[in-house]
Amino acid sequence: MVPCKTTPKCGGSKGVAAIAALLLAVVQIGQAEARPRKPVRRPQPSAATYADEHDCVAKGALHASDCHNAALNSHAEYDEKAPRLDSKQACARFFGAHNCSMRIGAGLKGIAFVPSYRGFRLAPGKRAGEMMTLPVLAGASAGIEFTPRPVSRLDVEQDGARGARAQAAWQSAHAPVIRSARGGVMRYREAPKDAAPDFSDGGGEAAQQGPAATYPVSPSMRRTLQEEMRKYGTPPAKQ
Repeated sequence: MVPCKTTPKCGGSKGVAAIAALLLAVVQIGQAEARPRKPVRRPQPSAATYADEHDCVAKGALHASDCHNAALNSHAEYDEKAPRLDSKQACARFFGAHNCSMRIGAGLKGIAFVPSYRGFRLAPGKRAGEMMTLPVLAGASAGIEFTPRPVSRLDVEQDGARGARAQAAWQSAHAPVIRSARGGVMRYREAPKDAAPDFSDGGGEAAQQGPAATYPVSPSMRRTLQEEMRKYGTPPAKQ
């Protein structure tokens, strides 16, 4: 009697091959399920910093018009709320030695130091498809509460009262560090009324009187000034 597995009725070698293929497929499915699955990557807000409008366009972050709005809007937010400190030392304490810029026409004495503007970044808004822009500072952010502005339209308005509130809140939150930074800074001193500058070689109290002492200078600088006075003489008084 011929074994059934070799007869056409039983399918012969074709039947065996089909069964083997089925078993192989089952094994492969089991191995695939056993392997750890890679997480599905979902679109995330861009964490990149764009230096300006042209950088934004070159990197394809937004349409050209939106890049234009993002750059201007972020800079307006920076101008409105960036902390203003009365000394470079205090600014460097928060943002780093090379991350501060002088701002003329700001602060109590008309001069202030602010963290430098580095660019802007993008963040999703509350509504679907809405994109917002935020300024990025050189160095650490140091807890500055910037408000996102939309990229779909120009929003460059700066509110003085809103900026003042932001300044007061930031100064209050960082008052201990600001006070400690002021400790090593030379402070302005008012000269006695009607006093004349003294560039004599004498030391002691005489060298510390008059308008020349309204801002402390080093001894070497004072000697340089004295030499200049000797060389060119005292300017004639105005008639």
